[in-house]
Amino acid sequence: MSRSFVDTTLFGGHNTIAKARLARTREAALQQTAGVVAFGDMERIKMSATLPGQGPASAREQRADSLRAMSQARIAQWPNTLEAQRKKKEAVFAERLAA
Repeated sequence: MSRSFVDTTLFGGHNTIAKARLARTREAALQQTAGVVAFGDMERIKMSATLPGQGPASAREQRADSLRAMSQARIAQWPNTLEAQRKKKEAVFAERLAA
């Protein structure tokens, strides 16, 4: 019978030292379950983890939508915008066609 010159402990053999070391690292990983996160980082994580339409991001979106609506209502009263000039031009053209 020939003997192998390959160290079986390198390939998952019955090495008690390696098993003990593995057990210690598993225990250390299980014990390390808590950490310190800065408040700003936690808020950023929460913001990126929330779905659209939920949480503080939706409040910001609602505020932006209300400001946009107020701005559009104010702009609708201005006669010197491109949109107002286009509507006036269309009204004049429709009036000529009707006459």
